[in-house]
Amino acid sequence: MGGGATVHPTQGNQAGVDAFAVGQQGFGQESHRLTNQDILGFLAKNRKKLKGPNSNAIGTYLDPQTQQWLFDLVQLIPSYNDALLAGQRNNQDSIYDLNDERVIPTKGPNRR
Repeated sequence: MGGGATVHPTQGNQAGVDAFAVGQQGFGQESHRLTNQDILGFLAKNRKKLKGPNSNAIGTYLDPQTQQWLFDLVQLIPSYNDALLAGQRNNQDSIYDLNDERVIPTKGPNRR
């Protein structure tokens, strides 16, 4: 079983928020184990993208098939249609509905 979280740098855990998490192309990172060093390194590498009023959030996900943790910068988009289009544009396999806690396929392959 996979699992994950979406955390905003100033607003905290985004579970239950009425929005969709959409990964941004080119900011993903994989790790076999989730360690403090992985998290701190990802934060340092993406510090500028995590600041400001329109900052991104951090999305994590444990891929049940590969058992690898995936880290991504994610946009929080309130509109389903806008989020789906952004996911397709960013070559994401799926977007995540934070309110209903479900993965929504984008019908587009993840080419990262």
